[in-house]
Amino acid sequence: MSNDVAPTSSEAPSAAEYLVRTGGAVVIVAAALLASVAGAFLVPLKVSGSYLPVAAVITVAANIGLPLLALWWVRSRLVALIPGLIWFIVVLLATQPDSSGGVVIANMWPATVYLLSGAAAIAVMGYLTIVGSLRRFIAE
Repeated sequence: MSNDVAPTSSEAPSAAEYLVRTGGAVVIVAAALLASVAGAFLVPLKVSGSYLPVAAVITVAANIGLPLLALWWVRSRLVALIPGLIWFIVVLLATQPDSSGGVVIANMWPATVYLLSGAAAIAVMGYLTIVGSLRRFIAE
């Protein structure tokens, strides 16, 4: 199984194409980090005394959209899996207590929704990325 999802050709990619794909990978990683950190800090968002699960919407959109963008832009299945890995690392760090005992993602229902929806989106997109079922989304 090849890591590259673009059709194979006999010629090597040009320098400009290499720069575009490398820049795309950097943008994907930065967007994944930004979405993960923003989502983690938006978990306890309250409006008029009620929790608003905006973080779950952000994480589902990012964990579905960024792998699709990576497959289209970078043409690499490995890069398409990176947003899920970044989200998982940020969640692990955000659930660990700091020196004063505080945590970013506390034990409340929006946190549970955030964690379950993010994990589900990563599982679905990871499976579809590895199996290669997303080719119709990345057509030339």
